[in-house]
Amino acid sequence: MREAGPPADSRTVGATAMGNPTLIVINFLCILLNILQYAIIARALMSWIPNLSPDNRIVMILNEITEPVIGPLRSVIPRVGMIDISSLVALILLQVLTRNVLNCGWLGVF
Repeated sequence: MREAGPPADSRTVGATAMGNPTLIVINFLCILLNILQYAIIARALMSWIPNLSPDNRIVMILNEITEPVIGPLRSVIPRVGMIDISSLVALILLQVLTRNVLNCGWLGVF
């Protein structure tokens, strides 16, 4: 049985019930970065579909999500023949960023 005493600190109870706020933010960032990676992959795959209208709603949404990442890379990275490798470079950079966010979170930097 529990002895009578002062109630538990509400901040402590909330922190244990909600989990570590830092890890929640890190998980949220990783989820966003993963969604962005999947959007870039989808955009690259959809670019191979012939006769796909740029006015297609899915194409427009993917372009709006991914263009802030791919656009600046496209202006810096030259094409390799007819192939635009900016999507590949963006995926590699997002993977590195995701791993760094995870490592910093587990090491307690945040």
